[in-house]
Amino acid sequence: HRPSACPQARPDSATPIDSDHAADWASDLNDMAWGRRVRLPGWRGWDKNDLFAPHTAHTEATVTLAIGPEGLFRPLADLFSRASTSIDLSIYTLEHPELCQILADAVGRGVQLRILLEGSPPGGIDDVQRWCVAQIARAGGDVRYMTPTDDAPKGAQPRFRFSHAKYGIIDGRMTINGTENFNTNSMPTTTNPPPGGRRGFYLFTDAAPVIQALQQIFAADWAPDRFRDLRPYRADDEKYGDPPPDFVLPLPSVYTVFDAPFAQPLTVQANARFEVVSAPENALRPDAGLHAKLAAAGPGDEIMLVQLYENKNWGATSSNPIADPNPRLQLLIDAARRGARVRLLLDSYFDEPEALRSNRATTDYLRELAAREQLDLQVRLGNPTGGGIHAKLVLVRLGGEYWSAIGSLNGGEVSYKLNREVVVLTDVYPVFTRLVDVFEHDWVLGK
Repeated sequence: HRPSACPQARPDSATPIDSDHAADWASDLNDMAWGRRVRLPGWRGWDKNDLFAPHTAHTEATVTLAIGPEGLFRPLADLFSRASTSIDLSIYTLEHPELCQILADAVGRGVQLRILLEGSPPGGIDDVQRWCVAQIARAGGDVRYMTPTDDAPKGAQPRFRFSHAKYGIIDGRMTINGTENFNTNSMPTTTNPPPGGRRGFYLFTDAAPVIQALQQIFAADWAPDRFRDLRPYRADDEKYGDPPPDFVLPLPSVYTVFDAPFAQPLTVQANARFEVVSAPENALRPDAGLHAKLAAAGPGDEIMLVQLYENKNWGATSSNPIADPNPRLQLLIDAARRGARVRLLLDSYFDEPEALRSNRATTDYLRELAAREQLDLQVRLGNPTGGGIHAKLVLVRLGGEYWSAIGSLNGGEVSYKLNREVVVLTDVYPVFTRLVDVFEHDWVLGK
């Protein structure tokens, strides 16, 4: 299928704008806030109650923050081990043998397990994932890849460029949403010596509105009766089936670090606000979700980002921040211009410094701009945990509000406009302060 031209919708009602002008269209190149967008068949967000805007709620809830690499495996393993009725996961990739065994064991005791994986991740499907999926499928779990099925029309494409979300619903009573893929680099199983790996985060909560929002997204994406892009596991599938018969699980990578101080999860009972943002439907809205928080920041406020990457510009790789700005980066710059304190910690481990849109390029651009305009905006590159920063974390101190945004959303155009991504925001103060502790620990190690 091809991208669809469609009219813009009124932000308050989702009804089409129709003034007989080119600016009515969501593809309008001159509209940086609401334009430059496409639609694909099968996407949600067409009406007010169907992901058109982020879900928002204020409720009593239990919230747990787990921090990786040192503190992710055990909370997830314990949660899956306690599951009694159902586990639904949308997790991009699955390359963690120990977690896979726990999930297979859950199926063995009667838990209904559904796992949605990306069908064409960069680098392809490796044999560790093929092994993991085979164990779960043989136990009775239902694993689907977001890629065309055998009976799909010729040339059919999946609904999203990448199904990149990392969330789950357990027993209909608990949710997880985070920044990390299920692998031993992000979730090492050992705690002694201090484990290194990928820096990342997961948020657990029993907040009913968050459960309902993630159930709605999962139900929209997991619909094999409606869409022919949910390919089930089949042992003899050349690309998605079993690994070679002589395959042996490799030893996990080891990353040497001097400390791993965030192994213990933080659990809080709080009356809190939550927002669930999804891409491609509503993540770019300038009037809601994360972008609205960034747009409101001014004198005395503070913004901190820990990111795998933040492109200095969107559009063509060879373009520039004037012709094709990255809206999130522009919001950070504008906040600094209004007097906010802005800090970005970007990954150096995966970065390709010579690339036109590398983190090094973003760092150089922002440092030059901050020096020229005398802004309280600083950027560092870092690898505090040995295996890279894989996080997608934004912290916003906005007056007396303390917002934490954790999810799968990277700082690129495809992430916002074509991928399936999920971010959960909450204003739980202890969560914010713990994340600030992590930021400050990692910031001093950056350059």
